[in-house]
Amino acid sequence: MARVAYKRNRESRHMKLAQEIARMEDPLSEADANRVAIVETLQASDLPIFDVQLASLNKNFDIPDISTFLIVAESDDFIRIRNHVTKANEKYGNKFPIRVVDVANIVPELNYLTKHSEAETAPYYKEHKFGYITRMIVKLAATEWVPGEVYLALDADVVCVKPTSFKSLMQGGKAAVETGKLSFQTAHQWKGAKHVLDAPKSLFNEDTVYGGVPSLYNRHGVYKLKAYLEIVYQQPW
Repeated sequence: MARVAYKRNRESRHMKLAQEIARMEDPLSEADANRVAIVETLQASDLPIFDVQLASLNKNFDIPDISTFLIVAESDDFIRIRNHVTKANEKYGNKFPIRVVDVANIVPELNYLTKHSEAETAPYYKEHKFGYITRMIVKLAATEWVPGEVYLALDADVVCVKPTSFKSLMQGGKAAVETGKLSFQTAHQWKGAKHVLDAPKSLFNEDTVYGGVPSLYNRHGVYKLKAYLEIVYQQPW
């Protein structure tokens, strides 16, 4: 009973903290309010499918609506990726506002992460050096590298199959997202998020999950999440 009471008290305190952080004013610039940034992580093995993706964006995405296209490259492949992406953009007259950066510049702390630490946390993802966890950390950290209110997180295997613009992505001031039903017993990332955020069970009663990639990130929301995690765990997120 004491353990249950402690957990309920802790959840209550964390929920109050989350509510306080939710009331924080936006410290980020709202420049490019009617355009969207794109953030994508790439390693050398992704380059062939990236070419297909870029062709699909050229055909179906309203390119003037893209404020910046930030490509975060694996350190070992940085030169190769930058050269390949530059040539690919030249094919389309350099119309994409692409910027290629080394992942070590986005999240320097990744240099101290070992294969053991990621494999132990997520044994179903084999590649540590630029695996699932690493890429998710990068996509969150990118909030400080792009302008505007929202940014679109992509993986190289995502293609644009229908006309897309800022207006179609943001409807009524809210992001257009896909939802579905999935048991959290098999959704490892959702169980992890629940643990990190110390979320109450009521948040997951309906087993509702949201589309992972592509997904729109609210920059202010990501900033608040980082602040919450640093306060709760007393260390850099």
